[in-house]
Amino acid sequence: MKASKGFDIHTKNDALVSIIFSALALEAFINEIPALAKCEKRTGATEAFLDKLIDAIDESTSNKKNTQNKFRRASEALESPFAQGDKLYQDFADLFNLRDRLVHLKPEDIIEERDNGEIQYFGRKLIENLRSKKIFTDTPVASIILKVSNAKAAFWACNTASEMVNAILDKLPASFRDNNPQIVLYRNSFQPPEQNICEAGTKVFYLDGQKINSKETFLKQAAEAMEFPTYFGANWDAFDECITDLTWCPAEKYVILYDHTDIFAQAEPTQYQIALDILNSAKEYWQAKNITLKFLTINKLG
Repeated sequence: MKASKGFDIHTKNDALVSIIFSALALEAFINEIPALAKCEKRTGATEAFLDKLIDAIDESTSNKKNTQNKFRRASEALESPFAQGDKLYQDFADLFNLRDRLVHLKPEDIIEERDNGEIQYFGRKLIENLRSKKIFTDTPVASIILKVSNAKAAFWACNTASEMVNAILDKLPASFRDNNPQIVLYRNSFQPPEQNICEAGTKVFYLDGQKINSKETFLKQAAEAMEFPTYFGANWDAFDECITDLTWCPAEKYVILYDHTDIFAQAEPTQYQIALDILNSAKEYWQAKNITLKFLTINKLG
C-alpha cells in the first residue's frame, strides 16, 4: 500500500522475494549468454571468445551443472576467471546457498536440538557467513527465514546480482561490449538497488522496527539512529526540528531504512501517521535545499 505523499510501504515478503528473484535473475542472465553470442555470430562476428563462451555454458548445461559453475566457466572462457576467495564470488555463492535453503528446506539443514532440549531452526552451514555480512535480524526463534526478512538482506541480494552480472559484462572484450545495445540493456536492468545509496556524501540511518511499537520507542530509536544531540526533547516537535537540522552529520543525501513498520503502524496508527507526515515534510524541506532525503520501508504484516 502507499503511505501519504508517496512513501512506499512494502509487504512482509519483499526481502524473501528479493533474495529468491535475485538468484533467479542471475540464472536467467547466464542462460541467455550463449543465445547472445550465437546472435552475434549470425551477424558475421568471428571473435574466438564467442565460441568459447557458447561451448563453456552449453557444456555446463549439458552436464546439469549449477549456476555457480556456469558463471565460473564463463569467466574462464573470457580468460578472466573469478577467484573463489573474492568477496563478490563468496557473496554470489552465499546467495545461492541461501536461496536453496529457502526454497528447498531440508531437515538436516534447518533443525537442531540443543543440549537443553530447545529446538533451533536454521541453515547451520550458512549461518556464520550471513552473520558476518550483518544482514540478520534478531528473532525469538532462530529461523533463517525470519532472520533474513529485512531490508539489509534484500539490499545485499539485489546488489550481489547487480555486481555479478556487471562483472561478467566487464570481462567481455571492449570491442564487443562498447555501444552494444544488448549489453546496455543488461546494464540498465541490473543497476544496483538505490544506486549510489552508499557513495561518498550519503548518510544512511537504519531504524529497527522490531524495537518500535509506540511514539516513545520510535523517537528513542530515531534519536539513536540519527545521532540526535543530547538536548533532543523526545516529542514530535523536537523530532521535526532535529530531522530538518542534522548539522551534526552533514551530507549530500540522507537515506532512512525502516524495517517492520507494521508493528508501530498497528500499535499506534495515529502516531505512526504523524511520524510519516513529519518525514514527508522533512523530505520537502531538504528538497528545497537541493539535498535528497529518502525514506525506504519494509512492512511486515502478519
